[in-house]
Amino acid sequence: MKRILLFLATNLAIIVVLSITLRLLGFERILDEQGAGLNINSLLLFAAVFGFGGSFMSLAMSKWTAKRFTGAQVIEMPRNAQEHWLFMMHQKLMLLLQACLKIMPWLQSAQAYWPP
Repeated sequence: MKRILLFLATNLAIIVVLSITLRLLGFERILDEQGAGLNINSLLLFAAVFGFGGSFMSLAMSKWTAKRFTGAQVIEMPRNAQEHWLFMMHQKLMLLLQACLKIMPWLQSAQAYWPP
């Protein structure tokens, strides 16, 4: 939920900054002088739709792209000793982090940044 709110807040902040910048630079006046007949609010709506759409597409592609470009593989079932060691270390780390949460409940807010 927090990630969604941060996502929305970031995108809305970008639209607000864009709106203020366009109005301070007199972009609407320039468009009126040239007879473009373009409404700034329509332009901001257009930017918001493409901005949100682009960020969703980027988010959807990021995991696949990162795995593809780095050559990373998800270890679901270890096939050799090295993968078994990595798998077990991950399991131990997750158990340790869960135990830390019980001892130090103020770390709950940092839990979103831990590995899955």
